[in-house]
Amino acid sequence: MATTNQKARIQIVMKATGCNASQARAALIDNSWDAIDAVRTMQGNTATRPNQADEKKGYTDRLAGYYDKWYRYNRQDEGAAYDKGCVKAVNSGKCPGHFTLIEATADVTRCQI
Repeated sequence: MATTNQKARIQIVMKATGCNASQARAALIDNSWDAIDAVRTMQGNTATRPNQADEKKGYTDRLAGYYDKWYRYNRQDEGAAYDKGCVKAVNSGKCPGHFTLIEATADVTRCQI
């Protein structure tokens, strides 16, 4: 049985995303970032999620015609957010069909940012 807080979160996700109650519940159970962002926005908490800056970097790089392997491989999430941004840019249809690859060279020390 859902608590009052859980019911409120389900309602927020339903309102923000237009999904039904079972979809909202599933998104919250799966910790879907879209559902979490919807809840935070509706509650007035607009703090960014951990990798949102990396996603934006991937999006803007790809729109500019670049793919930065060094940046991608030197992230805590192994570049998942950066790649997600690149995919969004490609799916938007606004980026060039070609891109310049910025290599991650072996002599660069790996760091965690």
